[in-house]
Amino acid sequence: MALNIEAVEKRIVDAAQHVGRSSKDVCLVAVSKKQSIVAIKAAIDCGQIHFGENYAQELSLKRDAMTNSAVCWHFIGKLQRNKVSRIVGNVTLIHAVDSVTLAKAIDKEAVKRGVVQDILLAINLADEVSKTGIAIDDADRLLNEINELQGVKCKGLMGMPPLANNAEYNRKYFCRLGMLRDRLMSIHPSLTELSMGTSHDFEVAVEEGATLIRVGTSIFGARA
Repeated sequence: MALNIEAVEKRIVDAAQHVGRSSKDVCLVAVSKKQSIVAIKAAIDCGQIHFGENYAQELSLKRDAMTNSAVCWHFIGKLQRNKVSRIVGNVTLIHAVDSVTLAKAIDKEAVKRGVVQDILLAINLADEVSKTGIAIDDADRLLNEINELQGVKCKGLMGMPPLANNAEYNRKYFCRLGMLRDRLMSIHPSLTELSMGTSHDFEVAVEEGATLIRVGTSIFGARA
């Protein structure tokens, strides 16, 4: 585990240096879905702090099992509105908000709890029917509506490019997301985050400005 994390961190440093960035501006989120509590604790012992989960119930169980208060949880999956109460106030960041309806459900729960929940706006980078996320052309409208909510703070954008074995193929999608974020940030300065890049393409994502990368297999190995 330690060697895997060190190897990923070294690749982040190299990718960042290649384009003149600081690796300190990139947060490594270890995708721990379907991983055991033992495996997560082993990663924590190696210094890993940020973990990403796809399922609300699984995240709740793992969060309750941890004693290290420094651990930060990220919800990176498709959040169903009936599971919002499990997530709001219990995670650092919700990565994939793709509708005003979901944002309002998060807002309602956040106001009830007296918190402000940080979120990312999910963008469908290639207009794929099979993927969640909003169209690039709808980002301005949706962001304006979300910014009217009291219990939600949009911190940036999240995107998943089409599945491809060639990491370089995804560069144009990462670049597209970065350009969209930069344009929106000129109006909404809080949009500092870019969540993009996974085990097979995170170096390209870092080169294109990712501030959050979601890495599972390269840390924990392939799931059985």
